[in-house]
Amino acid sequence: MPTPAAPAVEEVVPARAYDILVVEDDPRVLGATVGALQELGHRVTSCSDPLAAPVAVGGMASLDLVISDVQMPGQTGPEMIAGLGERLDGVAVLFVTGFAGEAEADMFGGRGVLRKPFTMASLSRAVTDAVEFEARRGTQQAA
Repeated sequence: MPTPAAPAVEEVVPARAYDILVVEDDPRVLGATVGALQELGHRVTSCSDPLAAPVAVGGMASLDLVISDVQMPGQTGPEMIAGLGERLDGVAVLFVTGFAGEAEADMFGGRGVLRKPFTMASLSRAVTDAVEFEARRGTQQAA
């Protein structure tokens, strides 16, 4: 009797590798997120304190995307992004939250939101969606 074929595993391969800054205060979530992004082929810089994000951004040669937790001590993710201002012109932003309720959409400025816990596939899709959204936004602003 033949053995059944193994179920197909969805391979998650990004269209291209991005330079990503991950800002997350929980060390376990930060480590897991950085590991997942690296496994997906991205170049990742980690930052455990939103107040240190400006230094991290300044130290990066290239930046395509900032992935930030929403609720962090000292400063929220949206406050951190707003504080970075023009330094993030053309840079995509993805917020990550474990908050189960409905967050106010205007709090995120139209940026993508990924709910925790997430899978590798949903992280990969969210990264691509965030970068594509920023590219469309930049094209619309230039027109």
